[in-house]
Amino acid sequence: MPAVVKVNNLKKDYILGNVVVAALRGVSFEIKKNESVAIVGPSGCGKSTLMHLLGCLDRPTSGTILIEGADVSTLNDNQLAQIRNRQIGFVFQSFNLLPRMTALENIELPLIYNDIQETAQQRKDKALATLDKVGLADRANHKPPELSGGERQRVAIARALVSNPSMILADEPTGNLDSKSGDEVMQIFEKLNQEGATLVVVTHDHSIAARCYRRIHMHDGEITADEKK
Repeated sequence: MPAVVKVNNLKKDYILGNVVVAALRGVSFEIKKNESVAIVGPSGCGKSTLMHLLGCLDRPTSGTILIEGADVSTLNDNQLAQIRNRQIGFVFQSFNLLPRMTALENIELPLIYNDIQETAQQRKDKALATLDKVGLADRANHKPPELSGGERQRVAIARALVSNPSMILADEPTGNLDSKSGDEVMQIFEKLNQEGATLVVVTHDHSIAARCYRRIHMHDGEITADEKK
């Protein structure tokens, strides 16, 4: 399988006053198409920094990140925005849904920003089909405050999927959920991966990481283990 993401000698430093803090210390790995990968480690290990870099939300101090062959460290802000919107589907711990919009309207947003020539009806149909994929077609016209935490996260997953991204990047996706809802969300991720989605889950929870095919362990800004089932 071709690599969706290829990271080489990635370093990220933060300057705090007169002190330089090395958040990443030369990280290298590849993620191939259709893999499910957990990036796991304790708080402060560098996994959140790595997530921001993989998601094109920040730039590295040095090293390269290739997403489907494109070196994103060389792109300008507009080009990075296009990568984020078209090739990366984000799922966050806090859902990040707009409370005054319906579930369907929240899912349509990436399609509007994609600037693809689609009619409003085509966008609506695509969003509804994606919502059905996560089992919530009957909740399309409900707003986030009217949904449970697990339902809100499923809406967020549908929003991440609707643009058919190269990679789904999930940051602690079950962190705000009870165990039953968290299990339902992970079952959806597992099903999506079986259907061909490339999944990267950033987590401190080893039970969540164990459900992924591959686990990249981090400590003090370095990869300490890279294991597969």
